[in-house]
Amino acid sequence: MIKVIEIKKVEPYAVECTFNNGISKKLDVYPLIQNHKDLVGIDKLLEAQVFNNVRIGEMGELVWDNIIKTEYNGETILMNYDISPEFAFVNAK
Repeated sequence: MIKVIEIKKVEPYAVECTFNNGISKKLDVYPLIQNHKDLVGIDKLLEAQVFNNVRIGEMGELVWDNIIKTEYNGETILMNYDISPEFAFVNAK
């Protein structure tokens, strides 16, 4: 199972990371932001201050904490936005 084990560099809308197989790649996140415009809060990733707070999750995924807003039982809750390590590995260059 592929996992992100290190975030090497964060650039505007891109994350360079190392995977547990030793390969380093850079993922362009901008197309994902554009494709997920229906998610309330995704536009926060266009702010450098928010985008730079990417972290590695428990399953080796890339995670931005508490940026997606959704309604649940009449309450607004914040959810994380994450990118699976498999998606990152296959789509990064």
